[in-house]
Amino acid sequence: NRAERSYDGYYPSLHFTFNATSNFLVRAAYAKTYGRPDFTNIVPNATINEADLDENADPTAIRGNISVRNTGLKPWTAENYDLSAEYYTDSGGLLTAGVFRKDIANFFGATRTPATVALLAEYDLPDDYLGYDLISQTNIGDARVTGIEYSYRQQLDAFHPLARGVGVFFNGTEMQLSGATIADFSGFTDRTINWGVSYSRPRYQAKLNWNLTGRRRNAPLVGANVPPGVF
Repeated sequence: NRAERSYDGYYPSLHFTFNATSNFLVRAAYAKTYGRPDFTNIVPNATINEADLDENADPTAIRGNISVRNTGLKPWTAENYDLSAEYYTDSGGLLTAGVFRKDIANFFGATRTPATVALLAEYDLPDDYLGYDLISQTNIGDARVTGIEYSYRQQLDAFHPLARGVGVFFNGTEMQLSGATIADFSGFTDRTINWGVSYSRPRYQAKLNWNLTGRRRNAPLVGANVPPGVF
């Protein structure tokens, strides 16, 4: 098999910064972005698994699965909106908070459909595979991701002489995903929090970092008795 695809588009971005005071900033941004599919999802390939059926099997039973890579899979696009604020403390600290929204279109989703004559012809497969299920990925899912971000960073030198060289940080992201359940958002995590402490001197440094990760969505499950949206 050989496949060749091309695509183009217009992806503008705008960024604004407003200095409310000498140590308080407000930022707003908009950007249109896109994400290409992985090469492993568009390189031509077909894998056929035949079901172990005997001659007395139900004639309506699925005879097997055909997993086909969709060489025409297009990039997904997103409209991104961000609003954030930064405050620089008199003691040298930095406190930030922000909200964001991403409207995603044409995200990738796994589909499973009965193999018809027209569908087999589209993938250059013979009619011998009628009665099989064809599994592939298409640009099918629209979704919205909304969330908040926050962070704090501070050197403790200003608070006490014994804390010279000690710094602390804390940041996190909270996200919510909504939209088509068939969209494949494998790896999506609704919460990530990081924090730590560091000690820095002219001749050495020491750091301790922690990470908290929320629930992570794994790959979608695709099967004859599995409804859409199961991960």
